[in-house]
Amino acid sequence: MELEKEIKHGELSFIERDVRNLFAKVKRMLGDDDVKRLLEYMKLAKQENNMFQYAYTPDDERRFEHLFWRQAQSFELYQKYGDVVVFDMTYKVNTYDMPCGIFVGVDNHEKSILSGCALLRNEKTSGFRWLMKTFVTIMKNTLKTIITDQDPWMSEAIATELPTTKHSYCIWHITSKFSYWFSALLRTTYQDWCTAFYEIYKITIP
Repeated sequence: MELEKEIKHGELSFIERDVRNLFAKVKRMLGDDDVKRLLEYMKLAKQENNMFQYAYTPDDERRFEHLFWRQAQSFELYQKYGDVVVFDMTYKVNTYDMPCGIFVGVDNHEKSILSGCALLRNEKTSGFRWLMKTFVTIMKNTLKTIITDQDPWMSEAIATELPTTKHSYCIWHITSKFSYWFSALLRTTYQDWCTAFYEIYKITIP
């Protein structure tokens, strides 16, 4: 909207309805060719810089199924700082309800670095297996450690495709389930147990 109105970034006021109207306008402009346009963009980006890489797969009916892409600068950063990667599937593409996954690491200045992104038709073992295999192929180096949520299909795919990779669960996903797991079991001592857990968790090992 800023570009369209030629307004400096951060100085355009808008409400939620303005954003929804913009999305509707873009959707009308793209019509039904959004997947085709997306793949054309990927192809063009690779032609402009061969360090940009992507891979996709159609399903049995030749429909768009899964997509993985890596920005040009992500390859070098991954080779330097790819010892530990977090794979996050929190987000979804609203129009098609497709999970959007990101591979994120940390550099030596403790800044987040993006190693790659993916769109998946579903969150089943077959989709995750394709993604993990494709990630290693495009990044040309297997994952040493990957941190994920506790999705059983994802765990199965990692165990199959990345047998030498250490797989750990994200502490946030674990602690978010504490009340479900332990509140009824521990009853009145639950809060004291949580306090003790976090005190131990925050201890820095020299």
